[in-house]
Amino acid sequence: MRTGPNVRFRADGRWEARYIKGRDENGKTIYGYVYAYSKEEAEKKRSELLRGMMTDSGETAERMMKSSLASMNPEITSENINKKRYRVRFADPLPEEIVKPVEAALLAYGGGASLGYLSCLYMGISLEELAALRYSDFQDGGLTVSRSMPDKAGERGRIVACARRTIPLPDFMKTLLVRNPNAERTFYLLTESETPLEKSLLAVNLCRKITARAGLGKIHPEALRSTFIRRALESSLNLETVAALTGVEAGLLRRRFAGYIKADLGKIRVIYEDFTPRPAGRGMNLLILGAGSHGQGVRETAQKLGVFQKISFLDDAAEGSEILGKCSDYRKFLDEYPMAFVAIGDNEVRRRYMELLRAAGFLLPRLIHPDATVSPSATIGEGCVLLAQVMVNANARIQDGCILATGAIVDYGAEIQAYAHVDSAAMVTKDAVVESLATVESGEIVKKAVKSECEKARP
Repeated sequence: MRTGPNVRFRADGRWEARYIKGRDENGKTIYGYVYAYSKEEAEKKRSELLRGMMTDSGETAERMMKSSLASMNPEITSENINKKRYRVRFADPLPEEIVKPVEAALLAYGGGASLGYLSCLYMGISLEELAALRYSDFQDGGLTVSRSMPDKAGERGRIVACARRTIPLPDFMKTLLVRNPNAERTFYLLTESETPLEKSLLAVNLCRKITARAGLGKIHPEALRSTFIRRALESSLNLETVAALTGVEAGLLRRRFAGYIKADLGKIRVIYEDFTPRPAGRGMNLLILGAGSHGQGVRETAQKLGVFQKISFLDDAAEGSEILGKCSDYRKFLDEYPMAFVAIGDNEVRRRYMELLRAAGFLLPRLIHPDATVSPSATIGEGCVLLAQVMVNANARIQDGCILATGAIVDYGAEIQAYAHVDSAAMVTKDAVVESLATVESGEIVKKAVKSECEKARP
């Protein structure tokens, strides 16, 4: 991404400012570059370099680059400047079943090596960063990474600066720091002295030695880091957070670990909680008449819907903090509970109370369990409850005040008339009719009209 005059943001997180050094024998422009971790700093370094080139006639631009650039960019060394795009390589992450044995082997080894390799596994430290890690980098509840040891031939043990980041420290690692008797602040972790390793490859050899002795095979420290990335992404941590923890560009993480990235749709509920409109005046409160077994099922269905702020009962026999009074007291609660539902299994009593509630001004909601399946072409009357696993097929008609118990099936074009009850696992077949106030027993299959007891008694 270029911005301004010859300044661009690189994929490795640095800003690059370009300037003209001169021309070759063919007249082709030769460019020079300076680097920093902010746009303003890159432009400043380029300006200082150009001013030096203009005022120092004894040095050519090329000599200026060689002699002064390193001191002007103390945190950027030559191999970092020439680093190829996306040079970072990752080992395969460890399978979850082997992580605990590896952790146990590292803990058993003890000392700074144990702390260092666990930093790879639980904080995403790279091999080059691990080789340059000191005890003093652990402070204030975090690990600050600011140095690395490049794995480059001919430059053994050379520590260079890298992009600075701070990683939160797990509690168990704080305990390891306290228990370590050799935790001198200036010591390097892997050598337990003020002298670092001769080269970062030795950190690989030690890790492989520890894990091989435990019968786990020769495990590379970068495999520990990749395991941290895998676990973080599988835990629904977003790419930007993982990139900030590991110091790896988010695009590279996406390309290498895309298979572990998971969507967390449940987080959308946070938006629902913050922005769901609340009704003015009376809350979305529900008053249930009847606190028996059917009433409890009705309440659980209402809770599953997630739209009611408060749910309470009226019952003539039951007692408890949720029982506000007797069923006949319904008028007292109209101001606080705008909605009411009759959860009484007796069809005739349910009909009578529904008519009284309707006349008093209550709203009589339809309660349809989220696990029920209802065709868009079916019609459901007010005051009906459809419990879990109910199935209502196309063009079925369910009139007011009906109960469809768990697992009931109402097939195509069937009709359940007002205040009827279809019990658990009963089936009303295609175009059959269950007449008003009738009950279909549990497991019964209805293939024709079913009359209520009142209708059966008529001559």
